[in-house]
Parts: sequence; C-alpha cells; structure tokens
Amino acid sequence: MAFNNTINIPFTITGGVSTGAGNPYYSAIDTLSGYTNALTRFIYSVSANDEYLRSPGISNDNFVWDMGDGTTIKGPSAIYIYSTPGVYTVSLIAYSSGGNAYLSTATKQLSVSDFINDDLILNTTDVIDTINVPAGTKGVVSIKVNRHNSWQTYDTTKSDGYTLSLYASGSESNSLNLKTYKTEKWQHVGQTWSFYEKVTADNFTTSLTPVDSIKTTSEKLYYIPEINRGGLTYTRVPSSVLTTVSGVSTVFVGTTGSSEFYYADDTPKYSTDPVFVFASLDTSKFPDHLKPLSYDLNETGKNFFQKSKLVIPIRVRFNSANNIIFTSPGITDILISKNKWQGTEIPFFINLEDQYNQITENYPPLRVFNNPLSAKANNDRVVVPGTIGSTETYVTSLSLLSSNSTSSKLLSAHFFKETDGQLSSSLTGMFRGYMVPLDVGDDLTLTGSLSVNDIPNVYKDVLFGWLMDNENSKLHRLFFTQHYMINDISGELTSKNDVRVITVDPFGSTTDNRARKPICTHPVIDNINDNRVQSIVADADRIFIYDTYSTNISAEALSSKQLDRRSFDLSVIEYDNIINQLVSSKISTTSNWADVLNPTSISVDSGRNFWLGLSGGSSVVRVDSVSGVIDRLIGYHDANKGYNPVNVNYGVGITILDGIGGDDESSGTAPNTNNLIEPGIVETDKLDGVWVGYTNPISGYIEKYNSDGIAQNIKYSFNQGYVPSDMVVDCNDNLWVATTDHFKSLSGYAFELPELHGPWLGSGPGKTHTTSGTVTAERLGDNFRYRTASNSISNFEAGHIVEITGFTGSSSLLNGMFVIESVSASSRHFSVRPYIGNSNQIIGDEHSGTVALKIRPSDKVYRFNNAGSKSVEVSGLLAPTLIVPDLNQNLWVAHNVNTLTQVSTGGEILDTIYVQSDDFVSNYLSAGSYLTSLSTISAQSHIGALSVDSYNRLIVVNSFENKVFTIPITTRSLSSVHALPTQVSPTSGHTGFIYGRKSAFGDWTGYRWMNKYKNTTGMRIISGETTLTVLPSGGKYKIAKWNEDFDPAETLKSYAQQPFLVDKQVLFDDFLGTIVGTISSEPTVLGRQIYEKIGNFVSNMSDVDECNIPALYSMCQQYGIDVNNYDFTYPGGLNRVMNILSISHNRLWGQRSRYNRDFRDWGTGNPNYAVNLGTELDILTATVVAGTPLVAKQLFNKEFRLIRPMYVPGAVSNPGYQSSVGYLSSYPLSAYVPHWHWGLHNGVSGTDIAKHYNFYEWTDTFSDIQLEGVIDWENPATTISESQSGIEFWLNDNSVVDTMLDYEIRKGLGLFTDSLSASTSGLQ
Repeated sequence: MAFNNTINIPFTITGGVSTGAGNPYYSAIDTLSGYTNALTRFIYSVSANDEYLRSPGISNDNFVWDMGDGTTIKGPSAIYIYSTPGVYTVSLIAYSSGGNAYLSTATKQLSVSDFINDDLILNTTDVIDTINVPAGTKGVVSIKVNRHNSWQTYDTTKSDGYTLSLYASGSESNSLNLKTYKTEKWQHVGQTWSFYEKVTADNFTTSLTPVDSIKTTSEKLYYIPEINRGGLTYTRVPSSVLTTVSGVSTVFVGTTGSSEFYYADDTPKYSTDPVFVFASLDTSKFPDHLKPLSYDLNETGKNFFQKSKLVIPIRVRFNSANNIIFTSPGITDILISKNKWQGTEIPFFINLEDQYNQITENYPPLRVFNNPLSAKANNDRVVVPGTIGSTETYVTSLSLLSSNSTSSKLLSAHFFKETDGQLSSSLTGMFRGYMVPLDVGDDLTLTGSLSVNDIPNVYKDVLFGWLMDNENSKLHRLFFTQHYMINDISGELTSKNDVRVITVDPFGSTTDNRARKPICTHPVIDNINDNRVQSIVADADRIFIYDTYSTNISAEALSSKQLDRRSFDLSVIEYDNIINQLVSSKISTTSNWADVLNPTSISVDSGRNFWLGLSGGSSVVRVDSVSGVIDRLIGYHDANKGYNPVNVNYGVGITILDGIGGDDESSGTAPNTNNLIEPGIVETDKLDGVWVGYTNPISGYIEKYNSDGIAQNIKYSFNQGYVPSDMVVDCNDNLWVATTDHFKSLSGYAFELPELHGPWLGSGPGKTHTTSGTVTAERLGDNFRYRTASNSISNFEAGHIVEITGFTGSSSLLNGMFVIESVSASSRHFSVRPYIGNSNQIIGDEHSGTVALKIRPSDKVYRFNNAGSKSVEVSGLLAPTLIVPDLNQNLWVAHNVNTLTQVSTGGEILDTIYVQSDDFVSNYLSAGSYLTSLSTISAQSHIGALSVDSYNRLIVVNSFENKVFTIPITTRSLSSVHALPTQVSPTSGHTGFIYGRKSAFGDWTGYRWMNKYKNTTGMRIISGETTLTVLPSGGKYKIAKWNEDFDPAETLKSYAQQPFLVDKQVLFDDFLGTIVGTISSEPTVLGRQIYEKIGNFVSNMSDVDECNIPALYSMCQQYGIDVNNYDFTYPGGLNRVMNILSISHNRLWGQRSRYNRDFRDWGTGNPNYAVNLGTELDILTATVVAGTPLVAKQLFNKEFRLIRPMYVPGAVSNPGYQSSVGYLSSYPLSAYVPHWHWGLHNGVSGTDIAKHYNFYEWTDTFSDIQLEGVIDWENPATTISESQSGIEFWLNDNSVVDTMLDYEIRKGLGLFTDSLSASTSGLQ
C-alpha cells in the first residue's frame, strides 16, 4: 500500500527478551527479540512526544499498527504475540480527522524465534555420532532419538502423536519387504536390512517387529519467566503443576519426546562410507506454513521438513562366527527338535552363530562332508580318533554319534543337499539339506565342525592418536574424522577426511627433551559403541594418563625428583621395597630418576593393565588397571653392568663398568651411559604374556614372560651390535621384531649403517670408493645383474644393500640402492633387486659405466611364533625404525628415509612406497625420484609414527614435512595429506626438522591393541552340536487297549474242522491273514478293529470317561451341552490314537489290586487264596512285638481281624521293657488282657483266649491284578512302562503324547522310507 503522506511518529517496543531488572513483561528498554509464545508479549506504545500532533488533523488515538506478518491492530498501543518465527518490520500508520493516512517514518525490526526449536537429536553418550552395528544382529544396538517441537504443531498431532519415518541408504543388502515378509517363507534367508521396534505383548514377553516408522513419546513443556540476579530467565515447570507460579502463568512452549528403534543389516560394509539412516519427522499433519501468502513475510515462515530430519551414520561391522548351530528353517529360535525318526528325511540348516547368539551370514556358502565310517572287528561303526572329515574351508564335517563316558560310536546316517528349487543351492553363510538316520538311539549327538577364514576386521574405528614433539615438549592429540555432506536438493553425498589436533603441555620445564617418550593408546571398554580411549605417556619418572578429550586424568610420579627409594606407596603388594628391585644399591641418592628408570616402552594387555619397560632401571613393571599400583616386576639389578661407548677404527668399542646406569662408587667415575641389560621394548601377547626386547647392543635379545612376569625359557639372541628397534604382536600371536646395528649408528650415521669396508672398497671409516674398471648391468627378468671387470667382490653377501652411483644418460635409472640377491665371487657378478630406485624402467639388455659402489650390511626383520620359534627372517632393509601389521597381518616396515616396505606373512617383500608429498619432491628432488640416503636431507628417518586404521589404510606421520598421510593399502596412493600444527617458525635452508620432530613410539592410535585382541582374521575351526533322539521307524510308544489281544487269523484257523485245512498256510495266513490281520498286525486292521469295537462297545460308546471322541460329542448333543467342535475326521491310526489320548491319564492307567487282607482259603487249599494268612502262632509260646501286625481268627464265626499291637505297660524288670518309651515293646501272647485294645471278645484274658481265637502271622502282599483302566498292561504290544506314571512323562514336550501323534502323522503321510540316495529328486 502506497502512502502519499509520511510523518515521524516515534514509538517503543517492550516485553521481549530483556536482561534488565523489573517486570519482564513491561521492561522499559526496547526489546527487539522474542519468542513465539506468551513468554515474550511485545508491547507497542506511541512515544510521549506531541510533535506529530502539530500536524493538521492528526488524532492522538487514531493509529494502526502493522506487525509485519499481515496483522494490524488499531489504537495508540498494542500487545501482540507472534506465532511464527521470523524477522518482522513493525510500522505505524496515523489517520487525520479528515481520513488522511500518514505512514510513520520510524520503523523497528523484531527477531522472533521459537523457544523450543524443532529438532531431532541422536541420543548417545559416545564421543562420536556414528553407530556400529554387528552385521546380522537384531536388537543388539539400539538407536535412540530425542525430539523437540515448538507448540505450533501440537494441536494437529495430539491425537496421533509424532511419528518418525525411517529409511536407510548405502546398504549392501536389500530392503526387507514389509508387505510380504510374513507371507514369504524364505525371506529371512536373504540378506536384507530393516528397522525394528521392540514390542511387548500382554504376557510381558518382547519381540522385534520390522517397521519403517516409529512413534515418539510426547510430553508437553511449560515454562515461566523469572527475574534472576537482575536478569530475565526462564524456568521449566513440571506438567503436573500448571497453576500460576509467582503471579505469572505458565506458558506452553512445545513438546519433547523420544523413540528407540533398531537397525539390522545382514551384510557388512567394508568401505569407508557408512550406511546412512534417515529419521525424519512426519509433517503431513503439521500446520502449513509453506503456502504462498499475499504479503511479504521477509524470511518468515517455518520449514518444518528442513528442521525435522536427522542423518545417522551406521557402520555395519563384520560379525564373526563363534560356533555352529543346527536349525530347522534357518532361524535361531527354531532349533532342530529333539525327537526324530529312523528312515525319515530330517530337514536342517547349518547356521553360524555369533557372540550375540544370533545367526551371522558374513561367510561364503557352506558345504557338507559326511564323516566316513571305520569298521571294527565286531562290525561296529566308530569314529576314527584324530580324523577330520574335511579340512577344506567352509566344508562342514558332520557326524551322528552315540556317546558314553568312555567312547563315541559313529552311527549310520545319510546327509543330502537340498535342491528343490525353493532357494538357491548356495546360501551365504549357511547350508540347507536333509539328514536320514538309519540307526536309532536316545540322546545322540549331531556334531559338526568346519574351518572358517575370517576377513580382516576390527570392531571399532581408529579415531584418535597421540604424538610427541620432544623439541617443543608438547603432546598432540589427533582426531581422525570423516565429514559427510548431503545436498538437500540433489541428495548428493560428499565426504572429506580431516585430522583435528589438540595440543597439551604436560611436561613443563622438567622433561628431558632428548629422551624418546613411549605412548600407548587403548579402548576404555569393549562396548562396540563406546569409542572412548585412554592414552598413557611416560617421561623420565612420570606416567601421564589422558582421556579421549585430552584431559589429564592422572599424572603419577614414579619417584620424587631426587632418588627416594621408599617414596612409593606399595604396601598393597608383597614387596617391602620395590624400588630396591629396580635399581642397584650403589646408586647415590643424588642420581636423577631420568638416569635411573628411563621408561622407553609401554604395552597394554587385554585387561588394560600396562607394562612399562624401564631401560635405565633394567626392569619391567606392570601397573594394575584398577588399583594403579605396580603388581608385577621383571628385574635384573643383581647381575647388571654398565658400559660407555668409545670410538675405534672402523666402528665402536666399549668400556665395561660396574653399576647400573648411575655412579660407579668404586671408581668415582661419572654415571655410565648405558646398562648391559636394557629392557627397551615391551609387547604383550594375546594371552597377556609379555615379550621384552633388550636393546643393549652388547646383549641384544628378546625373551618371553607369562602374565605373572615369570620367564618361560623362550629367548632369542641377536648378533652382537644388533638390537630390537620395534616389536609388535599380530592377531595370530606372532611376534615381529625389527632390528638395527646399533654400533654403526653410533659411529656417525643416526639410524643408518656406514659402509662395509673390504679389500675391494678400500679401508678407513667414512670413505666412498670408486672402482677403476667398468661395471656392467644386464637385465635378469625383473631384476638386474651387475658384473665387474676385474675387482674382487668376496665381501659381498646376499641380503646386503649396495648403493650405486655413476651411471649416466639413459642408464642413470640404474643408479640407486639395491638388495643383493646372490653373489658369484669367481665370476665377479652379483644379482640385485631394487631397494630404492627405478631400474625396472630401463629398456635394453646391457649398460656399462664407471660407478661408485657403497655396501651396507642389511638390518633384519624377524617373526617368531608364540613358542619362540623363528619362522621368518627378512633382509634388505636399512635402519628399520617402526613396524606395524595391517589388517591382513602383512607387516609394514618404516626404514631408510621415508620408505615403507610391505612384508608378507611368509617373509616375502611385496611392495615399497615412499611417503613424500609433491611439495617435498619439488623442493628437494627431481620428479619421479626418491631419496637414496638418510644423509641427503636429514640425519634421521622422516617417518615419526606408523599405524593402520579400521579400513586397512596406513596412517603415517612424516615428521620432516610435518604432515599426516593416509594411504590405502590396496591402491598405495597418498589419498589424504594433513598438515600438523607448528610450534616453531620454519627455518630457512631445509636441512633439519624445521617444524619440530613429531613422533610416537608404541601403540599411539590403539590399532595394535585392537588388531591383536579383536581382529579374528585368519583360519580357525569352529564347531557345534545338538542332541537328538532317533526313534525306531516302527514307533517308540504303543498302547494296547483291553480286547486288542485278539488274533483274527488264528481264530479263523481254529474254526477249521477238516485236518487238511489246518495246514493250508496260503488260505489262512497269506489270504485271510492279510484281510483280517494277525496278532502282530496294527490294531486298525479289519479283524482286530471289529473285535475291539465289539468287546469295548459299552465303554467306547456310553462311558463318558472312556468313550471315543464322536460318542462324547454325541452325548453332549443329547444332553444339550454346548462345546467347541473338535470332532475332526482323523484318518486310520491317528483316529485311534486321538480316541485313546482323549481319555484322562488316570483313567488310562487304571488301578491294580492292593488288597492285603485275603485270609480265607474257602476250604479249597488253593495256594492262590489266603495269601495274607501266615504261619499259625502257638498262644503259649508266641511273643507279640509292638508294631508287627498279626491276624486273629474267631473260631465261632470264622471272621478274621488284623491286629496292630502297641506298646503296653509293664515292669522295668520285664525283658521286653524299652526304657526310651517306658513301656514293653515285646510281651507274651499268653498274657493277653482286654486293655490291650485288640477288639477281641470281652471278658477273655490270658490263655483262655485260645478257646475263642487262633492267631497267625500276617503276610503283607497283594495280587497286583489289574482291576480297571483302558491300557492292557499285560499285552506285549503295550510298550510304555506302567511305572512311568508321572504326568510329565505323558504330556511334556517330546514325551508319550507328542511322540505318538508325531509317529502317526508321519506314517500317515508316508514319510518313512528305506530307500533314499543322492539320485532322489530334490536331493544331492
């Protein structure tokens, strides 16, 4: 709207966000920012200035406020709350009495935002936002997302709540089809990814359900404004308290909530790019703030989508198998059931189970090998001891065993591969097939084993590293990170590697800048999603421990600054004075600990205890990870000596002194420079033993100790002068050792050996000699052979390194350093392979020239197994300083100037690369060339630190260039280069380490620890077993009812009157017998079934407890009882079994006679009568014993009575008196009196009882005759035991009921077979 008239009308705006004192709603200060709720109500007022009133006709109350969002309010003042965030221009319009409009030239801009921003945040306590998920696992790693939303969206979502839509990009698997996963039988076998939600059922069991969206919880947020220390603050009020607080109403500002879900992916991803999980808030029911409006919002409006999405990087990690499991459909929860049947096809999967008890598919398809049988003299098939069915990778050796405490018997079973076309015949990480057992037995063992070859893997990223800058006494923490950017419009993903550096200064002025300070980093815990690390650094007498955030959490002194042997608080361990174990008693009390202890190496074991090599103290100690005290000690103080190096012609000599790294009190000499026993390097192995490398050149060797520090009699000594320069244990528990000739180093070449002087090259130290004749080079395949015209090469040895200079022109590429492969002194030629140079680019057969030759003896790298046996020895290296195994366990060696060489596990040199940037080449070298000598640029190796990351990329610190290089091992390219911070200004001339020498000795990134203890790469054997019971094909449990002992064929045969018919086997057995059945036929055969129906007609049809199922339903219908109809038409044998099993267990078993009062023989004398009546007693002589029953027979009416005698009163002198009860326990029958309460005829006592009664012993027995029950226990066709009457034996899983039904179903379906082979359709 255009205005012809303008005027200056000043106005104020208060009530927004204010830091001033007073009422927060009515601050007198202009507040030009606020929130989209009642926490900030903007108050607009025309200023108290009447200048505008002098304008003709303008009224002092006729104003219109334009709020900038399309809202106008009339009046000289206004109160307004914005509902949408944005920047708003507020203007004022005045009207004259004539209706003319005047636009005020005064305007104000307001910035309005939501108090609660719309946001999704990953809820994690880890140091990074990347989540590690083991491949194939479900429900192991949860993803928690917190949601915050401003109040505007609440009304439209309060009924359904807030929903997160989920999607993943970059997976190597296929997306799980949520529409068909319940109906597609084999979808779980394929490699898929999906999201899962944990669902709790009514019975409180939980399960995981695949989803593509998930709801969040929702809680309303209320706040109130408060004045706090003169400023305005906002305080949250619990939703349960919504009353006015301090006179100010609570304000609803938004909602918060959270959700938890799981991402599952069957396929590990090995590239550096992760899988990206996108969680976006469903905005379909949000207020539409994106519609075009008729007024200019001036950057206002609310784009909910852009603010309501979250991208979560997921690392799908290789998930190694721990063991084999046997499942029915390839699902962990459905293992092979125990009961199986002889001669039936048993489908099974061989699956690989991980540490989370879930199936992992991170392996090639499996195959099966049937373990062969070995025959013994008795024709039993037994397992051959020590025999493995197959040693091929991923081939499972299967066996079905019957075992006892002393032996295992191999049973006969066939194994087949399933090829029915439902699934691929080759399934990733599993095998699908059938087993057909031919033998039977209880609790058999199906066992399998196979060899797997794990790919290189670690369970976390290598994220942090620590470098030491000795020249500047600084520590640098490096954070290796990768940034990902997603274009919101195109969706394009880009990434960038980065190294972030934090510098700390722990040492101060007390550090010894010349000393090499050991560094060791390790994961704090094994949790796959806890990337915290702990780093240990040692200087002369202190141990510094840093956390992930570069915070020093411990700085513990090994001693005071001056030697005080009792300054340690070591009372918790057994040594009274451990420092006396570390140093000789000859050391004076003024010796500095830097001279005495000199920590040079740190290694952390699997329990996070760390071993510390004290080369000055000639000892190794272990510091406990929990208590922090020294609890292990390896020391040599009693036998140690010192030495001082002195220069002699062509090398280095030594002077031996007594003492240990300190004053020699006997001679008064200065402290010795070195100890003869110097444990300079320590390295733990996989079993937490420790290798110690002794670095004194007079006695350089390695020795192994167990976790208690006890020597294991495993030791290897190097040639004098050679010492370990670095040691590392790989994931196969092999120890790699790099060695250098220390004496040559001391003669003037730091980290490099001088010339080997011999007759051909002359004599004297430090000289270079040129031959007087011609040297010819000729190609030998990929290598070359050099031949001299007349000079002797008798001192040349294979493995030595020769440096050649002097070739010119097209032959100049033959200059360089080469490793001598073979020497023929008589022919004066030697064959070489390149060490440094480009001779493989030479074209032509032969080149000649006058050259200078320099010979250097090679340093070596060794590999020892965990028992100390040397398995590899590698020559052709100069001054190897650092070594590290990559994820494939090939070794990388840093040597010479900036050279890295890859050595295979078998000791073969695979490749050599040079760690130098383009800038370095342009400044120091010609294009395509390499340094040939350490002395060319600097007297020290440029490579200051060496490691590998989780993606098999080398991490190399070039100290000379002050850069970190990342080098993929597969491509060998310097893929990323990052400059390190400088602590000093670069000097001119480029002759030294002008940026300070940043380096690290030890496990500076934690990679060594993870590779050693967590990398499962390589061959290993895993196994598994399950218990089976193979039941006979004729059935395990059978029940015969009463009247099922009828033999129809024999009955018919008994009807034959003519003798000649009896012998007609064809008629009665082969013909009639097959129709009506025999005693051995199934109970369902015609003749036997008819007989049983007739014999049991009443119980089958009208006994409600025992009747058949149809009869039971008939009776229910007759009496009007409404029951669910389960009267299915069961076939044959199944129908009979169902009728039997429908009867209660108690009624089936029935009862047997337990009657034990059978006293009458009925005058027959039959021994089967009166079985409980024993020998008659003589009343005059018989003795009654309390508790021993007897039988009384009344002579008058022949009635019998069972009497149980009790204790009776009597004198103490009576022989039957029992003092413990105070009564007679035995007494004469002739002494009978009525008060014995036997229930006999009254008035009779003493021997008169014989006139009325006879007495007998009682025989406690019963006939055990079956009186009732459905099962005929006497019938041999009944195979279950009557004594196993427990309900669990009847109804439990795999018990009688289960087994009988299982058998009848399988028999009815024709699943039993006696002819199955590899030619059977669908099997292999």
